[in-house]
Amino acid sequence: MFRRLHTFERSLTKPRRRFGAPGDVVQAFSLALVLAGCSSPSDPPVDGGSESTGGMVGVGTEKSACRAHVDCNAEGTDEPHLCLDGRCVRMRNDDPSDPTRGGTCLDVLGKEHLATGAEPFVFGAFTRISPGQTVPRAPAMNYELAIREFAAAGGVTIGGETRVPMAVLCDELGFQTRDLDHLVHTLGVPAVITTLEEEALKRSFEHVHRDPETNVLFLSAFASDASLVALEDRGLLWHLLGSPDDLAPVFASLIERVEAYLKRTRELGEIRVALIDSETSFEADLGALLHEQLRFNGKTATENGPERYLRLRIPGEEKFVDVFEEIAESYVPKVVELMPHVVVFTGRHEAVLMLTLIEFAWPAESSEPPPFYVLGPDFGSFEQLTSAVRAFELHHRIAGVGHAAADDSASYDEYLSALKALFPETYVEKTENFYDAAYYLVYSAVAAGDDWPLDGAKMALGLKRLLQGAPHFVGGRHIPDVTEALRTEPSIALHGTMGPPAFDPETGAWRGNGSVYCIRPGETWNEVVARDVLRYDRETGELHGTFPCIEGF
Repeated sequence: MFRRLHTFERSLTKPRRRFGAPGDVVQAFSLALVLAGCSSPSDPPVDGGSESTGGMVGVGTEKSACRAHVDCNAEGTDEPHLCLDGRCVRMRNDDPSDPTRGGTCLDVLGKEHLATGAEPFVFGAFTRISPGQTVPRAPAMNYELAIREFAAAGGVTIGGETRVPMAVLCDELGFQTRDLDHLVHTLGVPAVITTLEEEALKRSFEHVHRDPETNVLFLSAFASDASLVALEDRGLLWHLLGSPDDLAPVFASLIERVEAYLKRTRELGEIRVALIDSETSFEADLGALLHEQLRFNGKTATENGPERYLRLRIPGEEKFVDVFEEIAESYVPKVVELMPHVVVFTGRHEAVLMLTLIEFAWPAESSEPPPFYVLGPDFGSFEQLTSAVRAFELHHRIAGVGHAAADDSASYDEYLSALKALFPETYVEKTENFYDAAYYLVYSAVAAGDDWPLDGAKMALGLKRLLQGAPHFVGGRHIPDVTEALRTEPSIALHGTMGPPAFDPETGAWRGNGSVYCIRPGETWNEVVARDVLRYDRETGELHGTFPCIEGF
């Protein structure tokens, strides 16, 4: 699966040309921005956390006195409240009258059950929420499916009482520290599912736990990196996707196959390779590992020398546009000068943006065809990638490495059928890590026992009860069996749609595997991205499977 998915309405048709006058740079800049789907100035900023309001701002933060949650919620309300310490407390923290004063926790999944008298189990969940957005992003779709399944089962026993899970949705690109203060200090959530990238996740975790008395379980739907594994997290930070160590050998094996394919089809003696990683921590870690593990022309990357190997580190996506002219005038010419046969990226938006600049700058009169591209597990927005693929006819010279799905697809197939039924027009395949995150979080609360209120430390102990024992499965029809097993057994092995639990109980990292995806012609994500076409065998170091996107590959 992929680390995250963004969607933007973008399209592009542009010819390839060489950079020349400043006007060409500006034209290329406009072209690249269209492809990148970059954030506009109207997007909410990420606050620095120095003037947090704890969520106690905005319209209707508190209202009348109450004895139960139902006292605060009329049927059909879009303004859900919790009854906390005898007062009705607003679950959202936005202020429509002044967006800069409020926060960006904008919705509550499962809120309809508050008016029925159901007792909630509330947690925080991040996703991307755009202004005017009418279709939920993939994370929110998955959270909602899981919450609906728990509600349909009548809730689950948490803290000695039957409770219905509910998620307060906050914008991952919004006021992160303000939202976290609202979740933790105003609503008192014991756990949060995050979709934050590594640096933002580290800052957010440290912000919440700056007070040593606070403990909140952070369950990241994404991967860990070296800085997160080394973080003193008291066992409160866990991840659902693998680390750079899991993916680097898959890249190396794929590049060997690309080398063989190019030498066979282009009658090459030796190939030239450019490795372009990014300053962001996951991508930098992956780049460092790849530099050590790459083998082509029968040599290491270093042994190939500057005539056949170039390594660049480019700014990450947040900084890339700010230094665009430097990229266009300094970095891109170095790549074009090498005339690489293969360009390997570890980055995100900035990778496809850089790819676009390389294609744009490639000399039309050159006898060397443009390169074959190898992408990483997070290539930015779907429209960004497909616009580039169509504009430069990349279908037959592009592949990528992502996080591998489960070997046994039974649980995934059952989940996908349910997701399609709930979101028949807008479901997105290969986003099951968000669904599994919701199930692991809720069952961690179930496994924590009868103590109430919960905190992150109790839930972390509950999570460890899900890692070994008799196999049980996520999904709505399995809820009664799992809850009964957690009541009677010391521990279970909770199999998600991604397979058996692969958490490292000491570090919280996910010990995953990688696989190869390819890009097909089509219009939608589900049509275009063919995932797991080649699977990596850790024992042999080889890729197995059929590559449907390029004949003879």
